[in-house]
Amino acid sequence: MDTEQSGVDVRSYLKILSRRRWLMLATVLAVVASTALVSWRLRPIYEGVARVEVQPTSSSSGEASRVLESLVDPTRGLQTQVELVRSQAVLRLAAKELGLPSTDDLQKSLAATLLQDTQIVEIRVEHERPEEASDWANAVANAYITFRRERALETSLSASEAIARDIESVKSRITEMDLKAQQDPQAAALLKSERDRSVAQLNALEAQLQVLPDAEAVQRGGGTIISAAETPTVPVRPRKMLNLAIAMVVGVLLALGMAFLAENLDDRMKNPEEVEAHVGAPILGYIPLVKEWEGANHSRLAIQSETASGAAEAYRTLRTNLRFVSLERPLKTLLVTSAVAEAGKTTSAANLAATLAEGGAKVVLVSADLRRPTLHKLFGLTNSRGLVDALNPDFPLELALQNGVPNLRVLSAGGLPPNPTEILGSARFDQLLSELQSFTDLVVIDAPPVLGLGDSSALASKVDGILFVVRTAGVSKREVSHASDQLRKAGGKVIGCLLNAVETEQDYGYYYHYYYSRYQEDGSETSSPSGVAASEGVSKTSVTLQGQNFEWNPLSKETVSLASNPSPSDNGTSQRRSRGLGRRSGKSEDI
Repeated sequence: MDTEQSGVDVRSYLKILSRRRWLMLATVLAVVASTALVSWRLRPIYEGVARVEVQPTSSSSGEASRVLESLVDPTRGLQTQVELVRSQAVLRLAAKELGLPSTDDLQKSLAATLLQDTQIVEIRVEHERPEEASDWANAVANAYITFRRERALETSLSASEAIARDIESVKSRITEMDLKAQQDPQAAALLKSERDRSVAQLNALEAQLQVLPDAEAVQRGGGTIISAAETPTVPVRPRKMLNLAIAMVVGVLLALGMAFLAENLDDRMKNPEEVEAHVGAPILGYIPLVKEWEGANHSRLAIQSETASGAAEAYRTLRTNLRFVSLERPLKTLLVTSAVAEAGKTTSAANLAATLAEGGAKVVLVSADLRRPTLHKLFGLTNSRGLVDALNPDFPLELALQNGVPNLRVLSAGGLPPNPTEILGSARFDQLLSELQSFTDLVVIDAPPVLGLGDSSALASKVDGILFVVRTAGVSKREVSHASDQLRKAGGKVIGCLLNAVETEQDYGYYYHYYYSRYQEDGSETSSPSGVAASEGVSKTSVTLQGQNFEWNPLSKETVSLASNPSPSDNGTSQRRSRGLGRRSGKSEDI
């Protein structure tokens, strides 16, 4: 992946996060708030920690310790001592010391571990009260040491008694052999070797008895508490700040997942590239959102009420772009429609027609929305007569036309017929359209939405081009694709699309709003209300179409075709000039 593509991907991800910022913020706040609520409602748990060093159960000589340990703890494994701490025998001693009725609570709250590479057993006890936590931990430590000492003492006494019994047995055997030797001198020689072995065994048993530790020595061994549990001041659970930090991380990760999931589930248009891809035509203009126009009967003509506004300039830009689109195929009829209702196509058609008329073109604006006609309201005209009346061969067309603005005449819908689709698809409508073209530069037709109605499809093949109006906030990709496909299947040619009601914070509206605002603030040039550029500082617009460069002069309304590499000797004579875009012989000037 090259650097440019990587940059585009990063920007697309950032745009997604920007669009879903409120969802992400709500997700993070919900996770953190719920975690905080749970953490603050939980009862705090304290932990007492005591450490015991495991030692031999006798402090006597090395030989005595060896003998005793071989009897008490044959495995001599430290892990055995950990299990001994958790044993019921030790817990019963601790519970008795604490005055507990059973060992259940103590066993549930106890944890014993062996510190790595040491002989130290760490005893941890959790409790809701800090004093109880430390007392219970110390009680278990003391019980462990006591248990080991008592067990060692019992073992030592048992060993002493066993050795004593063996000594008495050996002594009895020696006494018997001495009596036999006295009674039978001949057998004395035979008993001598056996008597010597018994004497040696007796000496060994007496030696073992001597090295066994006494009770006092046993009571000093078994283990030492090297760190008694102190009363804790800070609970170990819940760890509120840690929980909040973890909740923040989890919330951010969940918010990212929610953002991308919502983005994938959202079928709305999100950027100009998606609009162009689903419409199948380039974007010719961006009309900024004018909040005062929102709602029924609030739309109006920008060039009349707000001649220097961003909306007015946006429609002038659309006018210029339409002129460039019509370089190869002159437009005499233009259909303005949308996929669904409430896209602003009637307002766009009216403002575009008025802007074209402002530029000097003769325009007729036709209201072909015979179901919900509202076009006449933008110009303050009546709807008592219009298109439906003009379709009557006996009705004079001139009586149906009304004056809108200079160079613009409006043909309102008139009465509401029961069969709009049949009327718009009739041969009589074709004749009327030809009649309108005979004395105008452009006929702009305001048509109903495409989806759910057949009116726009009936008109699609009758016009030179279709301007598709898209309001991204209220239409889905599926609807736009279906509507544009329907128009093409009906024989229509979608020459471009218009993004309407673009909010300035949206990706495709920001730069237009930014540069327009700066241009107006600089005061270097403003649009004339009449649409005529000043004689000085006229800005020419250049465009490249199919490899050829064109330049539009708004003062003279000339389109200049520029040679790719003019030579100095040409002195500009190689520039081919043609007044008007696509003049037709014997007819008025096309746009």
